[in-house]
Amino acid sequence: MTQSKQPASSHPPVTELAGRITTIIESARNRVQSVVDHEMVRAYWEVGREIVEDEQKGEKRAEYGKAVIQNLSHELTHRHGKGFAASNLLTMRRFYLTFPIQHALRAELSWTHYRLLLKVEEQQKRSFYEIESAALNWSTYLPTEDELRNELIKDRKLIENNGNLPL
Repeated sequence: MTQSKQPASSHPPVTELAGRITTIIESARNRVQSVVDHEMVRAYWEVGREIVEDEQKGEKRAEYGKAVIQNLSHELTHRHGKGFAASNLLTMRRFYLTFPIQHALRAELSWTHYRLLLKVEEQQKRSFYEIESAALNWSTYLPTEDELRNELIKDRKLIENNGNLPL
C-alpha cells in the first residue's frame, strides 16, 4: 500500500481565521436572537392591549371575559400553535396593564424576564428589578430580598474595610 503524500502547505493554519469568523457568526446570531426576543415582547404587549381594549368595548362581566379568553385561546392555538393557552393570554393582558407604555419596554429583557417581573407585586421593587436586570444583564433568575440584603451587607463591609468595591 502506498501512502499519498500531501504537499507541504505554504498557507498559515486557518485556526486563527476560523476563530475570528466564528466570533463574527456567533455575534450576529446573538444580535438576531435579541431582536427576535424584543419583537416577541412587543407582540405580547400588543396582544395584551388588544384584549384589554376589547374588554372595554364589551360587557364587563367576569363570565364574559372568561368565555372570550377561552375562545380566543382555542382560535389562536389553531392558527399559530402552542403558546396561546388562556393562562398565557391572561399574562399578556396583565403585562399590558402593568407596563402600559410600550416604548418604555427594555430591549435587553426577554419575555421570560417580564413574566418574572409580573410576579413582583410592589411597583417600586418591580422597577428596581427591571432596571438592574437590564443594566447588569441579569439572567432570568431574580434574587430574593434576603440574597440582595446579604450582597449589600457584603458590599458595605468591603467599603468599610477597603474604601471601595471590587470590580
